[in-house]
Amino acid sequence: MTIILAQHDIPTKGKVNLEIKHSFEIVTTAEEAKHKTNRWLLDLVSYMMHAEAPDLVIGDYVAWRVPVVLTATHKGRVGIVGYVDVHVSTGQIVDEKAQIESLVNRAEILAATLPNYTPADQIPVHFVPQHLPQAGHIETVNA
Repeated sequence: MTIILAQHDIPTKGKVNLEIKHSFEIVTTAEEAKHKTNRWLLDLVSYMMHAEAPDLVIGDYVAWRVPVVLTATHKGRVGIVGYVDVHVSTGQIVDEKAQIESLVNRAEILAATLPNYTPADQIPVHFVPQHLPQAGHIETVNA
């Protein structure tokens, strides 16, 4: 697990002295945060997005920062469209409404870079069920 320390100024070069003393209780696990984010994405944002393993972020609040990935049927994983913060103590998603708008906007920009979907001309024979009639063919029975 990665821990990110937000809002700490450090010099661009030279010796860095950093003392950290921060006490908090983890009520929501990383796996729970990922699961909650996946459910939230599916219910409120898009079925084409999913959550990946989060990092712990210590800043104004302590949260799991969950990467959100856009996928496409013809491409697979397209790329990260943003991050969702989930409070470690409450399990609540931070600023849900703004997150939705941000994720959708970035996903639209990223999706615009994808090539158009072109269906295959032929279906490989090992994908065609042999025990079913072909689509578009209607078998009639004389009564």
